[in-house]
Amino acid sequence: MIYSFAVALIVGMIFMRYTGRDPSWVILVMTVVPDLDFVVNRIMRFFHLSSPFILNHGDFHNIISLIFFSLVASLILHKYSKMHFGDALLCAMIGFSCHLIEDFVVYTDWYGYFYPWTLREYGVAILPETRNFYGIADTKILSLGIILVCIAILIRMYFDKTFTVGNWVRKYTGIGKRMKYYTEVLMSGNSEKLEK
Repeated sequence: MIYSFAVALIVGMIFMRYTGRDPSWVILVMTVVPDLDFVVNRIMRFFHLSSPFILNHGDFHNIISLIFFSLVASLILHKYSKMHFGDALLCAMIGFSCHLIEDFVVYTDWYGYFYPWTLREYGVAILPETRNFYGIADTKILSLGIILVCIAILIRMYFDKTFTVGNWVRKYTGIGKRMKYYTEVLMSGNSEKLEK
């Protein structure tokens, strides 16, 4: 997510400059999609659903999954949020690709990225993971990611004078409007509005 956030900041800046739109939040959502195979695996094992096959972690880490999930996400976003299909597709593919590239850099011969064309697994492990930050992440990888995010923020702030991280987060989460609404409701003591 951290590396993808850095990519999303730069891609969003480019989109804003040339289209006036910033669908970069799609990159952050799609960057977690390849690991859904792990979640599906756990669900299948919990319900003892191993027939006719069981999904294992790594089964979504390939180009076929990239194309399939990016198309599905783009169609859903285009239909229900009226987002431009091309914007959604490009950002979805970038987000999914970020995850695959990050895994390729971290692991050695771990995933079959080019399945079904070849079953060979690839990886270079330039930044091998040891999960030494409370068992969650490797400190070197995490530190480099934070540095890249800071650089991306500085680049975006330099080229986009109106950009701040707070505004970016509020724009895509609606936190600011919701907080203001609930604060006003609580201050007025009108609990009927909260029920709606």
